[in-house]
Amino acid sequence: VLAIYLLLLVGIGWHLSRRGKTTGDYFLAGGRIPWWAAGLSVFATGLSSLTFTGIPALAFKTDFAYYVGVLTIPLVAPLIVFFFMPAFRRAKITTVYEYLEKRFNLAVRLFASVSFILFQLGRMTIVLYLPALALEAVTGVDIYTCVVLMVILATAYTYLGGIEAVIWTDVLQAVVLVGGAIIAIFVIADSVEGGFGGIYSEALAAGKLATADFDWGPESFAREVFWVILLGGIFQQIATYGSDQAVVQRYLTTSDEKSAAKGIWANAFLAIPIPALLFFVGAGLFVYYQQHPADLSPELKNDQIFPLFIVQALPPGITGLL
Repeated sequence: VLAIYLLLLVGIGWHLSRRGKTTGDYFLAGGRIPWWAAGLSVFATGLSSLTFTGIPALAFKTDFAYYVGVLTIPLVAPLIVFFFMPAFRRAKITTVYEYLEKRFNLAVRLFASVSFILFQLGRMTIVLYLPALALEAVTGVDIYTCVVLMVILATAYTYLGGIEAVIWTDVLQAVVLVGGAIIAIFVIADSVEGGFGGIYSEALAAGKLATADFDWGPESFAREVFWVILLGGIFQQIATYGSDQAVVQRYLTTSDEKSAAKGIWANAFLAIPIPALLFFVGAGLFVYYQQHPADLSPELKNDQIFPLFIVQALPPGITGLL
């Protein structure tokens, strides 16, 4: 199943490569992307391995405090829809950094471009490492080999199909990951005493469902209190949705501003329930392994807990996809 899924991703890139491609086609998909696909792609950009395995791991270890940061995405969406996105589209640019050169000068563009590349290089090490852990657990293949294979795969479908291939593979992967998380929480509920009610009551008693610490004391600067996460989340989302090329390029692939706005709102809507689901998966995993301690190795890394459960408890076909 895993091999078929990976071949399907490359197949999407190959199919789209058969179309004649101008620069506009390759980098902006010729404005052909429907708003819902652009929105799902923007959402999937955030729903990387960092989110899919990281949020359950965070909820397993701590609580729901960081969910407040996720809720800032809908708060920032109007700013992106009414200010950032129209400015970028009317400037007829391909990259955010092209806009900076038009607005300021080449030096500003180069500084921002280099900063973005360095940041993404650092980020990609984590984005590749986490799914490599999962692949190693599922297949037994060495983690370094898994990383190399993922790099080759992603490079192949991106090179073949351009941004259009990236967006449609994003859509496919978003559907698979969200569907997998839904299946996982139902399997967890079926495997613990009391089902969903049991997860809720036991997680609540353990403090896993706490979402807000309203401490305003001087020491709160060093802790995950509500206002720190809220303010940090707002600025992080402005930076992500207003200046991150990986996000901005996706909402430039629609036919017009109205479609781009719909895509941004679609992402904002999805950003409320799906992270909540992943946080609840983490709480469910805490309850599950409290009741099945023999299934959890003390040497296991926190980020491997959800992949471990996927291997242990989900059907083989689902395991391969996730």
